[in-house]
Amino acid sequence: HELAHVHDFRMLLNMLPEEFSRKSTSSMEDRLHKISMPVWSEYYACRVTAGIDAESTLSGYIETFLSALDNFPGRIREEITSYQHHGNVDLLWNEVSQKFGLLFKFAAYAIGHLAGIERSIEDVSKEAYEALKFRTQ
Repeated sequence: HELAHVHDFRMLLNMLPEEFSRKSTSSMEDRLHKISMPVWSEYYACRVTAGIDAESTLSGYIETFLSALDNFPGRIREEITSYQHHGNVDLLWNEVSQKFGLLFKFAAYAIGHLAGIERSIEDVSKEAYEALKFRTQ
């Protein structure tokens, strides 16, 4: 898995060298970039290493994601309540984006692994599929 991160980083460096040499700003593009790049990295690493210890690893990824998903709304509400007291929108963004990023990374672990073994969430866990289906209705 970790070697897949190294490979991915090298490929990104070759394809997008300017992404790693430019200065970061507080623009929305840069803020979203800070969230999306680690998500991509985990998706890629899990996809290319999915054949190693496939079933036990996948069940852990799914459980972790579902647990994070359950806790996510409450954690965001806590940050909004904190913001109403401190009024610092940059602090709110940092806290909320960190929580979104973590949730998205947990999703990327599971989705990448599923893509790597060419299966769907419905195929491997009816319980998880139903839980996710319920949340989208």
